Amino acid sequence: MKTWTQHELDELLACEKVTIDPPKKRMRLDRGSFRTEATLQSIVGEHAFRVFFRQNAKFRENFTVGLDFNLRDEPGSICLARCNGQHGPHELWPYHSEFHIHLAKAEVVNEGRKSEAFAEATESYANFDEAIRHFGSLCHITDWHLHFPDLQQMLFEDL
Repeated sequence: MKTWTQHELDELLACEKVTIDPPKKRMRLDRGSFRTEATLQSIVGEHAFRVFFRQNAKFRENFTVGLDFNLRDEPGSICLARCNGQHGPHELWPYHSEFHIHLAKAEVVNEGRKSEAFAEATESYANFDEAIRHFGSLCHITDWHLHFPDLQQMLFEDL
């Protein structure tokens, strides 16, 4: 298993990305959450990524938008970033009651733990639509605006 540096993880997050397979026009309901995903690659085509979108059907403030880096030389992926909504207070993770962002940290990844174990509260967004917009900027997705011109209408047309 590769040992990652923080610089390498930061570079993966910062590299410009384009959408190869865009998210569906409507999210599907699965196990109580609306879901969809997209496939991205770095501008130079060297790296592949997956974006996942989840929003709880009953509690709309409970959501996540995440970026997985697809490992090339071994199975699996590393979650580089997740923009999360509020999903209730927890004794070990008090930031869960706030909007928060998970970022991959090398020491966590190299210990074999879930890369998104690190999180910090944010005021960069206050709902799912704003989180998606912030996420596109955070992850340097160059064509994000083409896929999300009007998020609320596009993703939840028939609700």
